[in-house]
Amino acid sequence: GSEMCIRDRNKTLSSFAYKNILEKVERKCLMNEVDVIKVDPKNTSKIGKEKYTKIKGLSVHYCAAYVINRRGMGFVD
Repeated sequence: GSEMCIRDRNKTLSSFAYKNILEKVERKCLMNEVDVIKVDPKNTSKIGKEKYTKIKGLSVHYCAAYVINRRGMGFVD
């Protein structure tokens, strides 16, 4: 019922906001001659937690960003 409509609306709004932010970041990078490398963020938190939190001494979020960076550089975890 109405619960589904609210969920769908929230998902649509979230998707719009994400696309808007992504476009702004890409535009800024283009203006400043910075390359953008898109990578799939799937499982980055899990991999970051399992492989890097202890050795890097960082939070799961920082380690997930580290995994994303490694993917952008072509490494496979």
